[in-house]
Amino acid sequence: MKRLLLLLSIVSVALAANATNYYVSTTGNDGAAGTSPAAAWKSLSKVSSFTFAANDSILFKRGDVFYGAITVNRNNLNFSAYGTGARPLITGFVTLSGWTLVSTGIYKASVSAKSYLNMVSLNGRPQRVGRYPNATETNGGFLPFEAAGSNSVTDNEMTSTVNWTGAEIAIRKNGWRIERCLITNHTGGTFTYRPLMKANGAGAGNSSSAKLGHGYFIQDDIRTLDQFGEWYYDTTARMLNMYFGANAPTSYAVQVGVIDTLFNANSRSFISVNEINFEGANSSGVYSYFAGNVTIKNCDFTNIGSRAIHMYGTGNALVDNVKVYNCLSLSIQVICNTKTNAVVRNCLVKNNGQFAGMG
Repeated sequence: MKRLLLLLSIVSVALAANATNYYVSTTGNDGAAGTSPAAAWKSLSKVSSFTFAANDSILFKRGDVFYGAITVNRNNLNFSAYGTGARPLITGFVTLSGWTLVSTGIYKASVSAKSYLNMVSLNGRPQRVGRYPNATETNGGFLPFEAAGSNSVTDNEMTSTVNWTGAEIAIRKNGWRIERCLITNHTGGTFTYRPLMKANGAGAGNSSSAKLGHGYFIQDDIRTLDQFGEWYYDTTARMLNMYFGANAPTSYAVQVGVIDTLFNANSRSFISVNEINFEGANSSGVYSYFAGNVTIKNCDFTNIGSRAIHMYGTGNALVDNVKVYNCLSLSIQVICNTKTNAVVRNCLVKNNGQFAGMG
């Protein structure tokens, strides 16, 4: 046994000694060697496509902003920073332009090749999708219903004069759970719905019946836009519609998260991410699925559409000194299932889950 441990120790030291540092800078060149700051790569797509060796490190230049996503393609890799200044930032945001008037107070702009949208910011602050009634109305904008089935609710005061088929219904099914569902039929006061399917094919609801006394509201329809910053995404035309009222859209910076996952470690193990910031994910900042020994340290996550850190079935997970701002759902989710040793410590979560119905 002692000989085996000694051999493993020697192999580990040898692998570490042979590891290579690779450098990435926004002024780099993907055709370069990548093995020194003077020969740095330029893009995240280069990082995702390159064949690394075990224990290699990928270092991003401090002060630089990198658009896109990283897909980790092997185990035993380290991702960090080099140089001086602010941490490198990986962003999924694009800034919209070319606004045109739709109707009074509502403008639209093109969003390229995106079938689902959840993260929209205006001057750096996330905005809620349009809803009816507004959250400022009676009972927080929740309408009562008098009957509920596994896939329907009936509101005796509602009519189908405005037919909401195709919009979302957000149902508070109990005291702690709001489900987002797609309205498949609206007849009279009855809404029939199914779980909302996201871009990754995951459902946002289940077949449990709602309990009376909790309420619902309608969202994600252009007819709900009546408050500044509210938006609706037309998935067919690929257009973001936003309510500006009497204001000019060109006076504001509107950004949308067109990258679903910024750092996809998937089932890779022995992965470390240190001193890198993330913003503008439409869904997740860092994602890990049934892996092990994944470490996220000294990273900030800002304006994330669902989960900043999403680890599922990942053992020996460490999340340390992480700050999360403006995350619309679960800021840090680490689920071990049958695995062991999950540690989350020294973290700050602020302005999490600001908008009912957008989790």
